[in-house]
Formats: sequence, structure tokens, C-alpha cells
Amino acid sequence: MTPRKGPGFFRWEIGGHLGSQIGGTAWLILMGFGEMFFNIVPGLIWVLCGVVPNVIGTMIWNRRDRIAPYPATQILLAITMLAAMAAMVTSYTYERWGGMRVADWDGLKSVWLVLLILPVIMVVFHFLEMNTLRKNQIAVDDQSE
Repeated sequence: MTPRKGPGFFRWEIGGHLGSQIGGTAWLILMGFGEMFFNIVPGLIWVLCGVVPNVIGTMIWNRRDRIAPYPATQILLAITMLAAMAAMVTSYTYERWGGMRVADWDGLKSVWLVLLILPVIMVVFHFLEMNTLRKNQIAVDDQSE
């Protein structure tokens, strides 16, 4: 399979794709298994929130001949962020509905802030892609003159 080439900054590389996929979700799966010792339902949901982005990321990788790397990266980051937020909300709601205390929410405020890194990364990636596209267009314009 020949991967589709992107017109900008991003290229298909297994290390970049799978590294961000696994690195972005491993903590969800590990936390989920740890949580299962205390609360099975939120633990399973955390694991599921870690598995779903991996399944989608694998599907994207298997279709890399049909999708450009930049949108694929943005999709993967967005799905990972949504899954992490879903896991966090699950724990918070479970505790509020009378379940066991899942986590110290005062301490987890910093985790919510860490999740903000994903939209920041998405914005940085957008500017990298747009800057490369602009430079490529300037190079094409200079050659045609």
C-alpha cells in the first residue's frame, strides 16, 4: 500500500502515528485497569475510552492510502481528547451518583488542564501545515515567473 502524500508538513510514518496513538491512550487503559480494583463500571469505561481511539487510529492507519496525514493526525488527536474527557466525566459522575469516591477531584483539576495540551497541539499542527502549504505555494509561484 502506498500512503497518500500530504501537500504540507505531515507525512505518514508508523512511529509518529502509532507513537501518538498509543502514547495518548495508554494512560487511559492503565488507569482503567487500576480503577477496576475499586469500581468496575468506571474502570471498564476508562479502558473502553482508551481502546476506542486505538481502534479508530488503526482503522485510519489501514486507510492511509485514502486519507492525507494531516487530517488523520487531527482526527486522532480530537478522538483521543474526547475519549479522555469522557473517562474523566465518567469518574466524576459516578462519584456524584453515590458511587465510591473514584478520585480526588481537587487534585484532578491539573489533569483537566493537561488535557488542554491536545487542542494546543492541534492548533500548532494547523499552523505548521498552513505555513508549509504557503511556502510550497510561494516556491511554485517563483518557479513559474
